[in-house]
Amino acid sequence: MSSLENPEPPRVPSFHDGWLTSISVGDKTATLGLTRSCGSTFELRLDDVIALHAEDFREGNIISRVEVISGEEPACYGLDVILERLFASPHPDAPPEYHAQHAEFRSDVLQRISRGDATLIVIGASYGCDLVAVCHSIRLRQVGREKATAYDTA
Repeated sequence: MSSLENPEPPRVPSFHDGWLTSISVGDKTATLGLTRSCGSTFELRLDDVIALHAEDFREGNIISRVEVISGEEPACYGLDVILERLFASPHPDAPPEYHAQHAEFRSDVLQRISRGDATLIVIGASYGCDLVAVCHSIRLRQVGREKATAYDTA
């Protein structure tokens, strides 16, 4: 059960075997076009984006999984790789203080996600684009229907 002190993570429908159809990036925002395998279309808006990294965007980006993590400790597969993609480590020869600052920054981001002050989004691909992002909040809304359905973390 959800409460103000302990909100539930946002409920996101399954996009397995659906498609990532678009990525639009603005000033600290990003809007992702998603289509479920049944054909229903959605927009996933990321607000107050801290970091976003997308690789291998193509025609026909087939989604394997969509993970939205906020208010709990991230325990997704490949978390170290995800963090490295979003926040690359300093050069190995950089002074130790840069490595310490980087480690502290990454730790702070993980704490913000765990507290629910930030949201981690992972879109894993079966084919095409893998996308990872950290932002303050998300809004998922179904488009192309008279009555829109919204899912919020704000």
